[in-house]
Amino acid sequence: MNKLRKGLVIAAMAGLVFSVNAPATQVAAATKSYTTSVQSTTAKKGSTFNCGNLKYKVTGNNTVTCTGFKNNKVSAKSCTIPSTVSCNGKTYKVTGVANNAFSNCNSLKSVNIANSCKSIGTNAFSGCGNLSKVNLGNGVNTVSKNAFANCGKLNKVNCANKISNLGSNCFGGAKVCFK
Repeated sequence: MNKLRKGLVIAAMAGLVFSVNAPATQVAAATKSYTTSVQSTTAKKGSTFNCGNLKYKVTGNNTVTCTGFKNNKVSAKSCTIPSTVSCNGKTYKVTGVANNAFSNCNSLKSVNIANSCKSIGTNAFSGCGNLSKVNLGNGVNTVSKNAFANCGKLNKVNCANKISNLGSNCFGGAKVCFK
């Protein structure tokens, strides 16, 4: 004789608590389905994804680099590189701005780069003719060659900390001010 007992089962998964009033076999099946549906998927290294107006490239298990706007039609006046971004339920730390990421983006007037960002690539913002305001977070320790070259209106770059690795012509003649 195989009798099924119905009872109240309480389970905590992924920080959520729920209850099921069903036979034990159905509870096990429901729990398995629920667990599968909330699992996050880690994107493969080298893959890209969009979040907001920006595009990112996966550089490690938990890290990404901003590669620019999600498409060439974006004409934003300001850009904030965030500390973290999420894709498919997984949160990634933004650690850099890629080479040529925003080069020749003439609509861009101001840039704010989060503290998590460690490096700004070669020519990342070069040729942004209307760029006049740049704030670098305290994590930035590398500004590569020509990163802000040919930004005619850029007179001042605000930095939270001293930058240890500076490429040639990285600020294109703009004055660098430490906060």
